[in-house]
Amino acid sequence: MTQIRDWRHVPIDDNREPLVTPAHERIVCQPAYARQGIEGALQHIYVREETADRLYTAASLLPEGYRLLIWDGFRPDHVQRGLYEAFEASILSKNPELTGPALREKVTTYVSYPSEDLSAPAPHATGGAVDLTILDENGRELPMGTAFDDFSELARTDAFHDKPGDVQESRKLLLAVMEAAGFSNYIEEWWHFDYGNQWWALRTGQEAAVYGKAAVPEEVQ
Repeated sequence: MTQIRDWRHVPIDDNREPLVTPAHERIVCQPAYARQGIEGALQHIYVREETADRLYTAASLLPEGYRLLIWDGFRPDHVQRGLYEAFEASILSKNPELTGPALREKVTTYVSYPSEDLSAPAPHATGGAVDLTILDENGRELPMGTAFDDFSELARTDAFHDKPGDVQESRKLLLAVMEAAGFSNYIEEWWHFDYGNQWWALRTGQEAAVYGKAAVPEEVQ
């Protein structure tokens, strides 16, 4: 196989799995963007069927009483576009000198461009990307060092690798159960994991992604 360095060049052989809402006693779904009042954000979490099954596997690997808390899964184009534009505006307010490719690179480190190109859909548009954390036996989020969508250097999965303590252990646990279930992590965001899409295929050495752009759920049609 030819070495591919850009995820956009990974071929897609979509297996057309449907989107489903994860339903498991050790999984809690709390759609973050709907709760924040983001216009058009989905009221439910959706992921591809096999992705849901692998989330169940990951949850079963947690210590007794612990659960996964899912903030986001499938994301429609209009929501992706709104998040991109909002973050772009935030970056520009702090760095007005940024323009063109430099600005886009800064923004897309954390928020994918809302691509309409079916050969390179944004990860969340595939139903194979998920943002999540872990709840302890008392329903409290484990300490991860940053909040969800904290777009800073501390959000990097390895940001606490040389700082022993609760945050390091919490991140190691999340990474361990998700990778054991077949997911890959996006290194810039400790909360973001992929299965089946182009990001996952590139990181795990697959010849092709099995998820392209997913069909939009009925609630937004």
